[in-house]
Amino acid sequence: MIKINVVYNSCNQPNLSLNLQHRISIANLQIDYKFTEKFLLCRVITKFIKLDALLALVEDPEGNVERLALYNWTSLPKNKEDQMACRSIDQSFLPVGTKLVIKNLSYEIAGDKNTIINSINPEDIIIIDRNNDKLFGDLIWSSDILDKKKIK
Repeated sequence: MIKINVVYNSCNQPNLSLNLQHRISIANLQIDYKFTEKFLLCRVITKFIKLDALLALVEDPEGNVERLALYNWTSLPKNKEDQMACRSIDQSFLPVGTKLVIKNLSYEIAGDKNTIINSINPEDIIIIDRNNDKLFGDLIWSSDILDKKKIK
């Protein structure tokens, strides 16, 4: 069995106002700009995979979809064979449907010439508990993509 060390912050952060007036949508992100006064509310719509970062697709409440790269979240074995044996880790960590608040995010052109949302500090992410969403529980999401998927 391969051990994957996961680092994340599921607590509220002291200097972040989660007022919806400070929320930014994916459609309003600007390339090569670091958003320090705003936060992105999104939910995971695909399984995460591990490459240099944790990668998945996310959507915002308006239904805009983008790739997300979370750096410095896991520590995988250095041995190439052990890395190959590590598959998607979302079965127990950030499953489809998980809501995230991301602050200090950047929006960039990746090596494949497509856009991607990046977060390099796990402390800039708040994982919203699906069973206790007092923050944004009343927010209506425009997409029903997750209604068509089985969420465990």
